[in-house]
Amino acid sequence: QYYLNLYNLWVQEQDEKAKEEYKKRIITEYFALSDYANKGEMGADILNFLSTYMNRAVTDCESILPEINKFMSELPQEIEAKKTTVKNFMSLIENKGCTKSKEYVMLVDTIIAIDPSVDAIIAKAKMQLSNGQTSAAISTFRDAIGMANNADEKSDIELEIANAHYRARNYQAAHNAGIAVTGKNSRAGYEIAARSVNAMMNDCGVTTSERKANNYYALELAERSGNSSLINSLRGQCPTSSDIFNADLSEGDQVTLGCWNKTYTFKAY
Repeated sequence: QYYLNLYNLWVQEQDEKAKEEYKKRIITEYFALSDYANKGEMGADILNFLSTYMNRAVTDCESILPEINKFMSELPQEIEAKKTTVKNFMSLIENKGCTKSKEYVMLVDTIIAIDPSVDAIIAKAKMQLSNGQTSAAISTFRDAIGMANNADEKSDIELEIANAHYRARNYQAAHNAGIAVTGKNSRAGYEIAARSVNAMMNDCGVTTSERKANNYYALELAERSGNSSLINSLRGQCPTSSDIFNADLSEGDQVTLGCWNKTYTFKAY
């Protein structure tokens, strides 16, 4: 009740200076009350309640990082309370977009040490991605696949891997990872694969018609994804009758896509 009242005072305050003071109190009291809740073994619900209102009031991680650093030295010993506290801190930092901070690295390492779950491993992979460590992140995601509890969880992680390759412009790897996505995200995987083939078309082929022919394969993958917008876009990038004619070819002639080891018949769109 005290913390909620403090939050309401912050909401209602019109004076900017006074409002900033309330925000500082919200941050300070969050850590003090979390400490009381932990030591009093009040349970995860109280900690989550405090985090909810803290998160509404504090929108920049710079205000909270120093406090987290100090509070981490006095984490509760009871495992569930410790996990809840660390996860709440992680959530606060994630919501502020500050996963590159050393404090977030410390929190991830802590949660993996006390709770080496799939979620914890995924959190580490996402942290590595945010720090530009794509190869390390993908390796961590692969570790998480081995710990997946069900097919849906495995599919989510597989899609994360494909997306990581694609964002890093590792298009060949993104294509391979995309078509390897199983289960509920398989369509999204095919979409990544299609976009990867399209992204590489200028590097695959000598003539314009050969390069554009890569989109025959991209189109095939897009059709498996069911993305009608992507399908229409790729169809428009396939060889035209002029492209085929200028290459001294005819519709019905075959073309082999060197990058993908696929053979298609020329067809004008």
